[in-house]
Amino acid sequence: MWQPLWAHGGLLMLVCFLAFARLASGPWYQTYNPLGASLLDGWPVAWEVEYYLDLIPAFLGDAPPAHGMGLVHTRTFPHLYLTSVIYAWTGSAYWSFVAVDLGMWFLAGVATYHAARRLDAPATTAALAAALVVSSPILISNMWRHDLHAANFSTMPIGLWAALTLVDEVRERVSLAASLGFLLFLLSVGYQYQWVLAPVIGVLLALQPRFRWVERAAIFAGAMLLYVCGETLMRTLLDLSGFGVDRYAEVVQKPVHLALQRFLSVRSLADLQQTLPGVALVIETFHAYHPLVYGVALIGLVFSSWRVRLMALAASAAALFSVTLYPAPWTAMSAFPLIYLGAATTCVATGRAVVRGAQQLVQSLGLHSRLGNAGDRVALAVSAPLAVVLGALPNQDLVGRTEFMLRWFSYYAPGPLF
Repeated sequence: MWQPLWAHGGLLMLVCFLAFARLASGPWYQTYNPLGASLLDGWPVAWEVEYYLDLIPAFLGDAPPAHGMGLVHTRTFPHLYLTSVIYAWTGSAYWSFVAVDLGMWFLAGVATYHAARRLDAPATTAALAAALVVSSPILISNMWRHDLHAANFSTMPIGLWAALTLVDEVRERVSLAASLGFLLFLLSVGYQYQWVLAPVIGVLLALQPRFRWVERAAIFAGAMLLYVCGETLMRTLLDLSGFGVDRYAEVVQKPVHLALQRFLSVRSLADLQQTLPGVALVIETFHAYHPLVYGVALIGLVFSSWRVRLMALAASAAALFSVTLYPAPWTAMSAFPLIYLGAATTCVATGRAVVRGAQQLVQSLGLHSRLGNAGDRVALAVSAPLAVVLGALPNQDLVGRTEFMLRWFSYYAPGPLF
């Protein structure tokens, strides 16, 4: 019992350190993009926070939203509602956003750990994967911006853990389809990761031997149908409730509409080639994670189980296609829980290889190896520092080296600001 408790406590301490160390040194985004900054309760935030402040009194029943409720709001619906509730208790909008971002950031690490264990990863590998996730640029770069991106991005590992649990545990076909459909709906109000997780769910169902192929297809189709019905119902209820949407609230477009517009515009083979991901987007993905981190992750994925490899391939393909519609580093990193699991796998495998090498060397010298249980500690002494190095690469701004983070964000906003 104490081991998981200490592990979760250590994860929480890592999240808090990475967050508050940046607050102490100055939020890098506001420092290096002053034109994109605003103030909330006297603290610097990204200007996009104004999208959400309008909804806080609406959720508390004080006033209707002045600009309606569009996709920019519904894709962060539960997080924005929770922020509003915390604001009612604290009276501080700034620290209410902080609480939600930090809490969801921590849960992303917890979900990564348990998802990795579901994928038969050893406890050490799962723990290192969780640590790499919480130290990843997709989360650290968006803390203190207060546009709930840290909370939104956290839903991918949480959704992955939920999908694995449902497919492994739910035996009845209709219940599984309904549960997966509801999960996809929840992801749609938690940053649209349903389109990345849907092919991953398809892989999980395809590899699930307890169902026939026709049953697997029916479960997947039923889940997608229920998701579409749920999203349509929510939009209809919002419209009937008087939450009309004006142009200001429609700053974010739906992925399906973007994809349809892109494919309907195809008139030639050259147009089709521009629609599909190219080498440049693959290179951008490498740099979004950091080339060394991504390279190490690919090595680990190659030696992972078929289930992990296919899931990572499906999520990465969805991420690459998403980048063609919305070029941003966090879009390129949509498969990040599985990628970091691959990186952790390489770290642990390296530690074990060092132990095996030491044992073989001792035996070749005619000596008796007395490593025993100490071998596990030696392997951890090798793998943990490797993971620390990988986790430190995107966090160099804490020691004044901002090159990686500036390059990371420049994929989304190139130009004089960066």
